[in-house]
Amino acid sequence: METGEVPTVDEYQVLKDQTLQDMKKKGANRFLSMKEKFFGDTEFEFDIMLDEEQEPIATLAQNTFQLLTSIAQNPMLLTQPVTKALIYDWANKVGINPIKLEIAEAQSQQPTQPMPQQMNQPKQPVM
Repeated sequence: METGEVPTVDEYQVLKDQTLQDMKKKGANRFLSMKEKFFGDTEFEFDIMLDEEQEPIATLAQNTFQLLTSIAQNPMLLTQPVTKALIYDWANKVGINPIKLEIAEAQSQQPTQPMPQQMNQPKQPVM
């Protein structure tokens, strides 16, 4: 930003790694840096508390079941670009990570490979 140029991919990766290392050193506590006298004579104080709320399991289970039912009733939903985008958007809004859907879809399209132990076993005659 100081030079006004976009960093290269390598420069970006170095900056990203440095930033991650700095964040790890700071731990869970984060502080905001503000310029001196930024708010002048204003007097106030505030705390920001972030907590790790648990996912509502019952709601997530219901949403997952609804998504599964929709896809099972019409598998073509994931083959058309428009409906696939809408399904992924819906999944994201109801708390289901659409990346998991993408990974599962990619895995289901891969041909199954025989297990290494199965490849070396002699075939038994069928009677």
